[in-house]
Amino acid sequence: GQPAQQQFAQGSAVDLRSVPEADRKGAFDQAFDYRGDVTLTLADGSALERFRRVIAAQGGDPRVCDDPDAVLPRAAQSEPVRAERSGFITRLRAWPVGQASMLLGAGRKTVDSRIDPAAGIILHRKVGDSVAAGDTVAELLFQSLHAAAVPAARALVLQAFEIADAPAAPRPRIIERL
Repeated sequence: GQPAQQQFAQGSAVDLRSVPEADRKGAFDQAFDYRGDVTLTLADGSALERFRRVIAAQGGDPRVCDDPDAVLPRAAQSEPVRAERSGFITRLRAWPVGQASMLLGAGRKTVDSRIDPAAGIILHRKVGDSVAAGDTVAELLFQSLHAAAVPAARALVLQAFEIADAPAAPRPRIIERL
């Protein structure tokens, strides 16, 4: 077979069990040398064209890449979630956002629950951003069927945002190398 570096460069999955221990670091170093190729495929549009083909191969509508509003369903209603205090967003917890999404119809409570592809949550702020009390930090998207769940969903999203008086110390992007 091909060396791991070539497989990775061609977009193939690489089974590291097949790469000798001594060559693994070299395979990763070589793979990261291809960042220039990635930048080029993004710039010349070939990555987007490949993504369109992937969508079509899975039965989706590739027009979503160019005009998502014409293809994707839209929620009938939306409600802002506003910061309760001023400060800096120091943490954003995923679990409460996921639970709020489920309440709005974007996830399954049980195996047979129907998923509404138009429902969800748009996060307008991220960790590190400063906010003033009353600023919109998120937006709840839902159909009228789930309107009764909006207060609970809003409370969960507010719990997800931790706002402090001072910005959080930057966290390292790489926590640990194995």
